[in-house]
Amino acid sequence: MSHNEIGRPDQDVPLRLLSDEFHDLIDAALFAVRMVEEAWPIRDFDGLLETWIRETLDYERDSIVSADSQLDVSDDVSTVIALAFHYTELRRELFSDMHHYRPEPPWRPVGDPFRRQFAVRAASQARAAQPMFALRQISSEQWEFLVTAVDKHLPATVFALRITGHEPEHGRIAVCYPDELAIHPLWIDQLCYGFHALGYTAHVFPESPR
Repeated sequence: MSHNEIGRPDQDVPLRLLSDEFHDLIDAALFAVRMVEEAWPIRDFDGLLETWIRETLDYERDSIVSADSQLDVSDDVSTVIALAFHYTELRRELFSDMHHYRPEPPWRPVGDPFRRQFAVRAASQARAAQPMFALRQISSEQWEFLVTAVDKHLPATVFALRITGHEPEHGRIAVCYPDELAIHPLWIDQLCYGFHALGYTAHVFPESPR
């Protein structure tokens, strides 16, 4: 691509042409995503992860429309490439967490560093089935905490969380969880670890005072 000014496309390069090429890149990223999903199945997380990556790439599809310089186009292209790479590495790590003998798996944030409001934690299934966890933001005041069933034929349990306080400058967050979760102290520990992986120090408490 030639340029009249630094970082600015020549006017004779139609935005439509750039849009077509950018959409081809999105389609190529989706192809890579499908291949990775077939190679590295993640059981209970498949639905969550597949929905997230497709919604995210679909959101990026129209970003080229607002590009008015080569730098903007470069940033948009880099974002798509980084998303596909991140998704590939994430699925490989989660698959390995589940099926290979290795240290206790960590919580793994999903997405870029500035929009990581979603994290997952796989667990080794090599010796025996264990629950796995996901934590994601639904709105400014609502999150979901998902715990998979040990029996793969049963659905996961989803706990609705309510945010009652937030100090973003200190990374602190107050989280009210349903009483049904209170009987699972180890799950509550994982809930706190999940928030920590996303950059929060969480104060968690049940709906009903004890």
